[in-house]
Amino acid sequence: MTITLVGLAIAIGLFFFALKMSGRPIVPGEVRMFPYTALMFISVIAVIVLVGHLLTLLTGTPLIGRRSGR
Repeated sequence: MTITLVGLAIAIGLFFFALKMSGRPIVPGEVRMFPYTALMFISVIAVIVLVGHLLTLLTGTPLIGRRSGR
């Protein structure tokens, strides 16, 4: 559970770092070398997956989708 919480904290931190970096003013003639919007997207997906995993760890039962066949 500790690893999940650390991963969740890192993903949230990366999201806010990318949000801050993407909000900088654009300097004409300068090319941004890193896609911060893509980093925000990946970190949001990681947060969703890690929250689901944390819920599974806390409740003791796996999350079952609507089309799981059960």
